[in-house]
Amino acid sequence: MRIWTIALLSLFVLVAGCIDGNHTIVNKNDVVTIENYFVTDPAPFTSTSSKPVRTNIQFDVFNNGDQKIPYLEVDFFDLSGFTSDSINCGSFAEKDGNKCIFTGERNSLLPLDSRSITMSLITPKNIESPTPYTVSFAVRYVYHGFRQVNIPIIDGVTKKEPTTQFKQSEPSVGPVVLDIEPSIERTIQVDDQTVKQYWGIGGDNPLPFFTKFKFSHIGTVEGRIKDVNITRTNVRFGVSGLQTASDSICSDFKGYDPAEIGSNPSEFNIDGIKFSIPEQMSQFSTKHVLVPFDTLFCTFLADQKTPEYAATISAYFAYKYEFIKSQEFAVQPLPK
Repeated sequence: MRIWTIALLSLFVLVAGCIDGNHTIVNKNDVVTIENYFVTDPAPFTSTSSKPVRTNIQFDVFNNGDQKIPYLEVDFFDLSGFTSDSINCGSFAEKDGNKCIFTGERNSLLPLDSRSITMSLITPKNIESPTPYTVSFAVRYVYHGFRQVNIPIIDGVTKKEPTTQFKQSEPSVGPVVLDIEPSIERTIQVDDQTVKQYWGIGGDNPLPFFTKFKFSHIGTVEGRIKDVNITRTNVRFGVSGLQTASDSICSDFKGYDPAEIGSNPSEFNIDGIKFSIPEQMSQFSTKHVLVPFDTLFCTFLADQKTPEYAATISAYFAYKYEFIKSQEFAVQPLPK
């Protein structure tokens, strides 16, 4: 597993939305951020058998997104030479060892909601000289995104150019975004300028066109970000005014299969974490997607013969996102 080292550019970059006159932060693509981070003593004394010495790591996890997070966990997975004294996850949270889990109706993080966490640690025993230690924790959460494109389709006979334009919706909030890129780029002249446009050909002799489903990572949180792997079936699309050309040139997707997807085609299942999207999608990915390196493809045909109409491709995708933060300590020997 590769780990990307991401420098802390700012916890306030990549703002999706705006800051209004009341200074209200609307949304950020770094959906989960660590706020109000504090360590009571980064250079504590060593513990002894008769006298444990404690130090705390405390912070808030904040949902900057525009949707509820169905599952979020904070996992202190590496305490180095320290020992866990206690972990405080707040009311209603599930605790599993050194892990806080926020899920379910009572404790999932709503948009612009936060939870406070305090990890109390006991320092290593009987240290005789200043010794460095590193405590690490992971923040993992499940999220989903959406994108839609409207594509002008003309018959190529009655209409030579469309009167409407290609439109792609704004990317959904989140550290992973999807671009839907049809291979029907054309150029037209407008006032001595060359302008790019997109449209497809339908009518009696529709021309197939392939489309890329391309993913990008735009998260920029403090820490190390693990590779984002969108597992198969977790990229889904539906169409209006189009049909897939054939299985052989749309092998990255297939139709709904209850044996693989489950009884509810609008439900995602990521490592046993289930949540629903508002629409049922007709096509499901057959491949894993490692963001940003893998791209999915499908080829479409217009399915109407009218002189001009707008076809639509809508896509949802769901993923687990994880970043790791480490805290350095310098444990000191007891004074002599």
